[in-house]
Amino acid sequence: MGLGGAARRRAAARLDSLARLLSVAGWPAEAIVARRLRDDLIDGAPGGAVAPAVERFARRVGRSRTLAWLTRGIGRVSAREAREAGVSGPAARADGDVTDRYRQWLADIRRDVGLLEEPALLRPAADESPRGCWSDDGPPSAALIRLLPGLLRGAELAAARLTVASLDPDLDELAAVWGRVDVDD
Repeated sequence: MGLGGAARRRAAARLDSLARLLSVAGWPAEAIVARRLRDDLIDGAPGGAVAPAVERFARRVGRSRTLAWLTRGIGRVSAREAREAGVSGPAARADGDVTDRYRQWLADIRRDVGLLEEPALLRPAADESPRGCWSDDGPPSAALIRLLPGLLRGAELAAARLTVASLDPDLDELAAVWGRVDVDD
């Protein structure tokens, strides 16, 4: 797979994550838009066709004062804390709260949509997956899961749901790795 194909899958996965967050935050109309954009990417829409819609969506969601107000200060993770937990990718780059993480997703989606037609070869060691880089410790979702107990302790239910949605660990990613481990060892 080339860099353009990887960017397409990464942008689609991040739109899927953003759709889940928007649903949890109570903005179902924009969650539907995110899912439609995801579907367009999965169906192979050319970058030039999908880029304007992604840009409009990213501006609308990124500039929403209501969404920022609803998510500000929730689930704060510094870049240092993220690195110490082994987190990479958008959650580590965001260096902040739920608001910072969804805005990082939006920036990453915009960047990836700009790479859709890129013919260069994928560099697995350098190019991250949607949730970060794989390491010897396992998939990037394992590191995201390690953050959760500290972030959720004492949190109200609504804040906990937004925090989990903003990290969006991929349970299929974990099952693919952990499913190969023999529990009798």
